[in-house]
Formats: sequence, C-alpha cells, structure tokens
Amino acid sequence: MIDDAGEFGDSSVGSTLEMLLKRGRDGTVRVIASMETGQARHYAAWVKELRKDGRGMLLDPNLDLDGDLLGVRLPRRSNAVFPPGRGYVVIDGKVVLAQVAQTPQD
Repeated sequence: MIDDAGEFGDSSVGSTLEMLLKRGRDGTVRVIASMETGQARHYAAWVKELRKDGRGMLLDPNLDLDGDLLGVRLPRRSNAVFPPGRGYVVIDGKVVLAQVAQTPQD
C-alpha cells in the first residue's frame, strides 16, 4: 500500500515500482496506491503501469474527465454530490457507485 503515491513522480523509486507492477501481474503481488487525479495523469512509466489494469476507485470524481484514468466513461448523475468516501469502483470496465465506510469523528 502506497499513500500519496504521486509524490514519487519520476524519482528513482519509480523504476522499482514499475518493475514490481509488471511482475506482480504474473504473480500474487498487488499494489494499492492513492494519489490525486492530477498526479494519476502523470506520464511516469510506473503510473502508466498502475493504470493499465483498469482497476481502481475514483473518489469524488470529475464525471467528465476522470473515467479516462481507468479506461471507462463515468455515468452522469442527477445528484452529482459526492460526500466523503463516495465514488466509483472500476473493475474490468464495469463501473459501480460505492461508499467507503468511515468511523465516526469525535
């Protein structure tokens, strides 16, 4: 799991991540990474590898632009309000609206 993965950009860590992502497809390695959509549009080789599987969750997405990150078209909603934790899960070209559970804030 990599939080703020977009911070790596084209760093030396990128080539290691690219290799891990490529080899992980043939094995049991899975990478979960979070990043801002602007960072996900970055053209670093490892980011392209991460997006190549077309699996992910787009939280509070821009309905016109963000589907292309995972190779899908996002559905238009009459109520395009996305509270914290709501977005679309994309797996194998299928798009499903989902809500991530949250613990109550004290």
